[in-house]
Amino acid sequence: MQNEAVAIPGYQSSMLQQIQLIMRRSLVTCYRNKGAMFGKVVPALFFALVLGVMYSNASNDQKSIQDRIGVLFFMSINQAFGNMFVSTTPTRCPEHIFR
Repeated sequence: MQNEAVAIPGYQSSMLQQIQLIMRRSLVTCYRNKGAMFGKVVPALFFALVLGVMYSNASNDQKSIQDRIGVLFFMSINQAFGNMFVSTTPTRCPEHIFR
């Protein structure tokens, strides 16, 4: 069943195999680069705690719903632009440079 994935014309492997390889490479890179992982996890936890405390006692009236929509917008913008400032090691570079 797994080998029945549709191959993209011009490529040796299927789209599923390519995505699996990229995900595995990304996980290995994150595991090796603890500083970048720390730089992504800590701000996410900080914002989650701050926003959780700010909106923990929100009611179900119209103003609270509008506040929640604002929080969802803030969280989506924070996720979109948050990763731009954490530098990671390029995936294609000689290993001897980083020793």
